[in-house]
Amino acid sequence: MQRQSVMMIMLLIGLLAGARLACAQPASAPGLVTVDQVVVRAVADNPELRAMRAEVDAARGRLLQAGLRPNPMLDLGGQANASGPDNNVTVGLSIPLDLNGRQAGRVGVAEREIDMKQAQVSDRERRLAGEVRLKAGDLLAAQRNLNFTEELLGTNHQGLSLVRDRVQQGAAPVLDESLVLVEVNRLEASLSILKSRVEVVALQLRLLAGMSPDEPLALQGELAPGPLTRDRTQALAQALA
Repeated sequence: MQRQSVMMIMLLIGLLAGARLACAQPASAPGLVTVDQVVVRAVADNPELRAMRAEVDAARGRLLQAGLRPNPMLDLGGQANASGPDNNVTVGLSIPLDLNGRQAGRVGVAEREIDMKQAQVSDRERRLAGEVRLKAGDLLAAQRNLNFTEELLGTNHQGLSLVRDRVQQGAAPVLDESLVLVEVNRLEASLSILKSRVEVVALQLRLLAGMSPDEPLALQGELAPGPLTRDRTQALAQALA
């Protein structure tokens, strides 16, 4: 009978926690960012992508240089005559000529280099967006688990207070209080682990997004996956392209 009463109390606590969590509405606190906003921030401020974009700009500069004609070269030389008053001075002018399509070849190579650099940037942007969305999902899941555990812990504290009052009045044995206290201690330990998990995942997300480690990050969003915009044939064609 004692164990049945404890189980009934724990079940009631769980139902109350679930009801409170289901009825709670998310607060619209200022400074919240969505997953899409974090993705945009990451694509814009990621240090690796910045370096890759700088390489694209350098490749454009080489394309401009490849379209120009080679610079002429002027050579000056002199030689002093030790046996007489005459000195020798030589002047040479070299004008390189782009023959046999050399200029077109240089331009073509420079254009292909730009295409390759831009493709690398696009691929890195795509992979970074996927990494950010995956890490944001981990953070949202960790935040959801943390909020649920906090709610459940608060409800268990209320249940523990209720059981203690029953024990003091002699309406319940001391064992009931001990069992509820064990559950409270377990939830407090889980809460500490979940807080650490949220901090670690948030720090990893800041690193991907190019944010400073101490920059505030309050993420909001849904864990449900979005609808697919392409079927299998379209996705396969895009992947091969």
